[in-house]
Amino acid sequence: VYDGTPAATISGPINLGNIVSGDKVTAACVSGAFADKNVGDHKTVILSGVSLSGDDKGNYSLVANSITSSASITPATLTIAAQSASKPYDGNTSSSVAPTVSGLATGDSLLGVTQAYGSKNVLGTDGSTLQVAAGYTLSDGNGGGNYTVVTQTATGTITPKAITAALTGTTEKVYDGNSTATLTNANYALTGLVTNDTVTVSGNGSYSDKNAGEAKPVTVNLSDLSLAGTDAGNYTLSSTTGSITGKITPATLYYTATPASMIQGSAL
Repeated sequence: VYDGTPAATISGPINLGNIVSGDKVTAACVSGAFADKNVGDHKTVILSGVSLSGDDKGNYSLVANSITSSASITPATLTIAAQSASKPYDGNTSSSVAPTVSGLATGDSLLGVTQAYGSKNVLGTDGSTLQVAAGYTLSDGNGGGNYTVVTQTATGTITPKAITAALTGTTEKVYDGNSTATLTNANYALTGLVTNDTVTVSGNGSYSDKNAGEAKPVTVNLSDLSLAGTDAGNYTLSSTTGSITGKITPATLYYTATPASMIQGSAL
């Protein structure tokens, strides 16, 4: 199996050619080396330390120390494993945690290895699949052909990002006997949104009292607010800041006379 070196493991008998029938000669080999380190079949192996033995060894000399019939280097397994991670929502799939790499031979390099979430969005309890991102560079002197690359996934978690709603503008209503202040999305300026995300806020506030008046303080209960919009699920509303004032104008009270009649000239 590929190990980054040309060293060859010699096993089994070494066949000798041109032995006279009946002569007793065998060969043993200490070590060998492939012509190069890369994966391939039917590769030439140069033998080192070959020695002859047997009763008739003195009648022979070696003229070639190579074999090719069954010499091969098979690909090594290179495992790139994504690692479990979590992050607050940031609008992209990148992960700051790097995958682990195992099986890389000494002298080879693997550059630009990253992992990414399968989705940019906040998901449920199952989270998002973290997977090894494409685009890494494997340098082994053989265009990556010395390895079979295996990638492994992991579970990632993206948590909602906390944002703040700043109260802005004014509100106005006609006296209706309660202190409810009707607010619109325009009364809330969201801080902390990722660029181009679509999120709106809805929820009413309360005047300081129910009575008509100018420049009346309006307060908002955070628990009464809710987020909506395409990207609302990626956020949580953590607080409100600022304040607004509102106006309650007097209601119009109508008096309607009761119909009546009288005889002309009679006392009222």
